[in-house]
Amino acid sequence: MTPPALFAALQDLLAALAHAYRPDFRAAIAAAGLGHMPVGVLLRVCDTQNGRDPRPLTVENLLACVPYYAPAAFAARLAALTERGWLSAGPDGHTLTAQGQAAAEALYGAVRARLAGLAPLPAADLAHLAALLDALVAAGVSAGHSSRRACALASGTARPNPESAPLARAAWSLEALTNQRCDAHRAAWQPLGLSGPALETLTWLWEARADSIPGLYAWSAAQPFPRGFSAQDYNGFVSLLAGRGWAALEPGGAAAITAAGRRVRGEVEAQTDALFYDPWEVVPEAEREDLHRLAQAATAALRE
Repeated sequence: MTPPALFAALQDLLAALAHAYRPDFRAAIAAAGLGHMPVGVLLRVCDTQNGRDPRPLTVENLLACVPYYAPAAFAARLAALTERGWLSAGPDGHTLTAQGQAAAEALYGAVRARLAGLAPLPAADLAHLAALLDALVAAGVSAGHSSRRACALASGTARPNPESAPLARAAWSLEALTNQRCDAHRAAWQPLGLSGPALETLTWLWEARADSIPGLYAWSAAQPFPRGFSAQDYNGFVSLLAGRGWAALEPGGAAAITAAGRRVRGEVEAQTDALFYDPWEVVPEAEREDLHRLAQAATAALRE
């Protein structure tokens, strides 16, 4: 059982848990009056234990975690939450108002209540699953490969697991692993000296998401959280990549990744895997096998 196979099983489990609590989460959003609001940004201002973060939220620390967006995209969402009374803008950034804190606590409470009521495995197996996930997260935290853990810090998963119920602990750890992967990926590509949007443009060409400037713009705008860039911006990103020999841009707007670009992007992925998976070696193979087995069993039971 390889580390990628284990991570795939863990991602399946996270998706199954999210599917189970999604109706309750959406109902809590509606009850709080947060429909059509950027809930994900609101929840960045709080942690899952206390309902608030001691650090005010800014566009800059959002971009430190996910540097693939136009600053205006985050600024507009923070402004919308502030105008509706969920956030308060101060000299150091945005913080939760009493209304925002109550909403965040209600949303997290709905998720916790649903997870506490699920029993896809015997109680002893769920406790073991949670403990094994904690060990995997701790291995990544202690490795120290990435000097900047922006995603882990922004999500509150850089600290010890605060949850008590086994499935809530598991869900928290699965989110922590997702953030570790994001931090490893950022550490892998930043030495290239590219901006986040330029790197993502290279990735989209590598993944064949688009083959032209209009296609890149359309793909960007179609994301659940649109990136906020124009077609002209994507022309600039591809031009920058073309200047390095990693992409080709035709006069008519056609865009493609070159062989050199494929090699560079493949190296980024390999480095991401090394930074993310190598720390897992401190967790005994038998424990990783147990985790894989339990994750698959829990996922199957949740999907029945």
